[in-house]
Amino acid sequence: MESSFYFDFHTGKSWSPVLMQAVVTSILKERLMSIGDPPRPERKQTRVQCVVEIVLDSSAGRRASRISDLSMGGCYVESISTYRIGEELAFELKSDGRTLRFTGEVAYVLEGFGFGLKFTNLGPEHLEFLKAEVRPD
Repeated sequence: MESSFYFDFHTGKSWSPVLMQAVVTSILKERLMSIGDPPRPERKQTRVQCVVEIVLDSSAGRRASRISDLSMGGCYVESISTYRIGEELAFELKSDGRTLRFTGEVAYVLEGFGFGLKFTNLGPEHLEFLKAEVRPD
């Protein structure tokens, strides 16, 4: 019976396929785990799936990103850029000829994929804007 092993030239160790799979799975799970407060399945706010191209303003400058879901309290931003939990960001949303500047803080990060942004400083005009965009199911 023939066994195959993976040889790590860096360390000089041999790895069985089962051990190699366990190590890779562990690394991937750790890498994909969120940092900060991950999204909760029991959310009370309606979330709307969308594709909205935005430009994020941060202390590091401006970067193109994309919102993939939106709620009255925040949004999920797809981005390979790394932001810190609590970092303040700003962006503009446009709808029906209106443009509003939103601010928020990074609530959680899925490293390499994106992050959750919790809106801050929402005024009446922001809430009205969001109500028009986020319609209940």
